[in-house]
Amino acid sequence: YDKDIVKEIYNIEDEKQRLFEQTVQYYTAEVSGWMDVQIQQLKLMQHKLQSFAPQDLTYANIMPVVQNATEYGQERGVVSDYVVLNTKEIISGDGWQAEAGYDPTQNEYYIKPQSMDVYISSPYIDVTTHQFIITISMPLEINGKFYGVLARDVSIAAIQEILHSYEDTEGSYLYLLDAQGS
Repeated sequence: YDKDIVKEIYNIEDEKQRLFEQTVQYYTAEVSGWMDVQIQQLKLMQHKLQSFAPQDLTYANIMPVVQNATEYGQERGVVSDYVVLNTKEIISGDGWQAEAGYDPTQNEYYIKPQSMDVYISSPYIDVTTHQFIITISMPLEINGKFYGVLARDVSIAAIQEILHSYEDTEGSYLYLLDAQGS
């Protein structure tokens, strides 16, 4: 066998590996940047709502905030922004209203942000839109007191668009895994 040919094959394989690693880093940065934008927009809404006096956390005051945020974010995959108050009231930017007796305070998106700054759910199918979505939520606190959470449902299709822009002539593709490997 020719040692130079074997050496060249190894060089080609090393170059392919470097190119693959660069590609993964690029798309990781793209998805992370997209997620950072979602979180920052939610934090802007959080800042606005936390400037309210507790007695001003009413449907009439909150609805325009979540409605504007939802409309602004729709071109970036936002399905809806909403607030769940500790009184179990849901104020949704897309106008959705819960059925009588529904208790949103029992959901992870409500419970988890009470002990963390930002909670991001695993993907699930939304019962209203039938889309795969994730929920990003964070606490709504005023002067250190918990009044509820604000949340954003985002379509997984927006992330898929980023990943689908990857083209490879050898048939490889990119995909995301959640913490459970799904």
